Amino acid sequence: MAEINIDMKKVRNANYNLPSVISSLSVQKRDINMMKWRIPSEIQNRRNIQGRLNSILREIEKVEQQLTDVYNVTGSAIAQYMNMEAGLITNASKFQ
Repeated sequence: MAEINIDMKKVRNANYNLPSVISSLSVQKRDINMMKWRIPSEIQNRRNIQGRLNSILREIEKVEQQLTDVYNVTGSAIAQYMNMEAGLITNASKFQ
């Protein structure tokens, strides 16, 4: 069986950075919502700007939810991996 090497430091670092990315998406959503209020309604209606901005907001929300899901799953997987590795080390030490 092939050995699987997982660089837990890289995985933890990547997962550690996800909340800041998710937070920046929230800031972008807020900025887009503020932009909707600043654009006069006649311009919004003529160019379908509000519909476009709403579409962008929905896409950002999808990405935000996907990143949140990745963050949660990765955090759980890290904990499970660390517990499994500790158990394997304990079991291996019994055979030495």
